[in-house]
Amino acid sequence: MLRILLEQQGSRISLNVDEYQLHTSNSIKHKVIVDYLVNNLSRSRGIFRAEMTDSYIFENGEYFSSEYQVCDQNADSDLLLRESIAILCIPREGSSYELKGRLFSTTISDLYFLHNNDSLVVRDRNGIVDEYP
Repeated sequence: MLRILLEQQGSRISLNVDEYQLHTSNSIKHKVIVDYLVNNLSRSRGIFRAEMTDSYIFENGEYFSSEYQVCDQNADSDLLLRESIAILCIPREGSSYELKGRLFSTTISDLYFLHNNDSLVVRDRNGIVDEYP
């Protein structure tokens, strides 16, 4: 079990997780998520947390679809989604099923958007495992 301390816009969030991914602003995944949200939401300012549902077909690893839901937002904030420095992705739950001989998988993840002055520290029993920035 990993413990993540996330400082986001002056608030501290403590998370206990089994796994996580960090997509920095240089990564393709960060660009894909941000571009999708900016292009498909009428108001993308001040998004702090979102939920992502990814679906895959495992027969050939083919990507099927992604759906997003904004969970925590201050639409009047001056924080622009395109200026986020990283996205912390924490898988929350998943399921798989077989249909017509093909294996489908769905994963629901929480996305935390980090901006300037935000940070995270990941610890395990032995101490600090990861820090950003």
